[in-house]
Amino acid sequence: MLILSVVIFIAGLAIGSFLNVVALRYLKKQSVVLPSSHCPKCLTPLKFWDLIPLLSYLLLQGKCRYCKESISPVYPLVELISGVIFLWSYFIFGFSLQSLEFVVLGSFLIVLSIIDFKEFILPDKIVFYNLIAGIILKIGYLINGSNINILLYSLAGAFIGFLFFYIIFLLYPEGMGGGDVKLAFVLGLFVGFPLVFLWLFLSFFLGSIGGVLYLLTLKKRFREPLPFGPFLALSALITLSWGIYLINIYFSLIWRI
Repeated sequence: MLILSVVIFIAGLAIGSFLNVVALRYLKKQSVVLPSSHCPKCLTPLKFWDLIPLLSYLLLQGKCRYCKESISPVYPLVELISGVIFLWSYFIFGFSLQSLEFVVLGSFLIVLSIIDFKEFILPDKIVFYNLIAGIILKIGYLINGSNINILLYSLAGAFIGFLFFYIIFLLYPEGMGGGDVKLAFVLGLFVGFPLVFLWLFLSFFLGSIGGVLYLLTLKKRFREPLPFGPFLALSALITLSWGIYLINIYFSLIWRI
């Protein structure tokens, strides 16, 4: 059990390293494949021992081996988050289609969150790829013997999520981006009906808490834009993991009142 958990965590770290490349090169409008990995400061090509997820950063004390310039802590943080998501998936779902769905969604959401934090955008292309992945996975459930209702519930969740955010976008376009609306459709597809309502609640609940912390820690002004995508992402992962459990707790408390 412990050895398997370590292997899964290491696999998540490796995927996280790749997600760093995808997100940061997308921002620079560069190919994911070329050029090979290099220091963003001195442009020196990196050897494989410079690219060991998390470990290389720690051994080099957060500095480039060649130019000694500081390496952004975003790199190891993303690797760590990816490793945690892989372990999270394994502990909740084991080895299953649900586990695959969770890590695929989590990987896309990591990339989108990085870009949203840096540029306050959720690129249509990546959101679209996430949608295609979601549709393929839902079809996979049908092939695996699930009832057709799982697809209907997924579509219902997608349209509810989209409609909710689209109404907000129409009423308050300054506070809600079009990318959030499109991502809401995708995440609604993943969480499905009726968990989409819990996801909506958690998104704004966590977003309000995170927004306050974001303003305080980064010393932003109240009316400056805040990235909402990461809160949509975290809420979706929580909903997929413990949604039914949280709803049962809620209704058990209601019946006691």
